[in-house]
Amino acid sequence: MLPTIKQYKKWSLPSKYSLWGYIIGILGLALTIYSMFLGKDSAFEDLVKKDYQPKIIIQNVLFEKWVGDNDEFLTAEIYNDSKGSALNFKMELLIPGVNQKIIPTNTSSVFAQKNFSIKSQQEIGIPVISLGQLKQILKEKGVKGSLIGVGLTPSLPKLITDKLENKYRGNYTTTSVSIGLGLSYKGMNSELYKSINLVHVYFDETGIGSSTIFK
Repeated sequence: MLPTIKQYKKWSLPSKYSLWGYIIGILGLALTIYSMFLGKDSAFEDLVKKDYQPKIIIQNVLFEKWVGDNDEFLTAEIYNDSKGSALNFKMELLIPGVNQKIIPTNTSSVFAQKNFSIKSQQEIGIPVISLGQLKQILKEKGVKGSLIGVGLTPSLPKLITDKLENKYRGNYTTTSVSIGLGLSYKGMNSELYKSINLVHVYFDETGIGSSTIFK
């Protein structure tokens, strides 16, 4: 219990020093407790951002069939290189000047769910668009040639160039068309993450002249 001003004035100097020491000690304890709780929150947030922030990587793209579908689908192989889950994950195809609705595969309703998540260290393939619809969209944009593959780099993979070498004896013409895959997801701290990843579609233009040919 603190003394009144009248009582305090009557105290000896050592007693006054003791009182101020007591008050300073109480204030120090209060600040220590406050900083401990504040520090815990800050440390937790730093931990979430450093170790549990989801990191989605597109490892590969390819055309493959999904159960229940007749056509092949451009499929992105996704990996979450993080200790935290990627929540509310969404992926969309981005082609400049194209607003056409993407026809989903019969299995894509699972991936389109609002609460779809990719767990920590999880690898998963996700269908993006059918081969037939992709050909149609690119044909309408004036792309010429036969679609011969897809990849993550503008240059053709060696597997494709080897086939073209054998087919044309080294005299061939190719091109690649870039399309985007937009990714969005949330982390444990509800922070929204977005990224755009380029995917390259490869075409064989050898001997097509001015015509547009898709196979």
